[in-house]
Amino acid sequence: MLEAAAPFAGKTILITGGGRGYGAEMARAAAAAGAAITVASRTLAECQSVAAVIRYRGGNAIALEIDVADGQSVAQAVEAATAAFGRIDILINNAATIGPMGALTDSPTPNGFKRSTST
Repeated sequence: MLEAAAPFAGKTILITGGGRGYGAEMARAAAAAGAAITVASRTLAECQSVAAVIRYRGGNAIALEIDVADGQSVAQAVEAATAAFGRIDILINNAATIGPMGALTDSPTPNGFKRSTST
């Protein structure tokens, strides 16, 4: 574990959208603060990379693929995180879709609005 204070020691955190950007930064910071991290997003390879950095730095992390718009995917991720760490203390729901900018009702695909709002 890193030498920093550990306010999250003993806590487990599931971070959706954790493979890059803010999600990845929150995962690394929370791990440095002592939490066991489940890094989850639709892109498993990115999550695996973040989890590997956390473990390299002495933390505890797993990587999962999740689509938060799919209830079954969410249930499987919760089950896997719980199996790995015994429980989930904190959920950081950082997942989002980023598509063409503009009004959601002007989405170029028929399911664009639905996809954006269900994430």
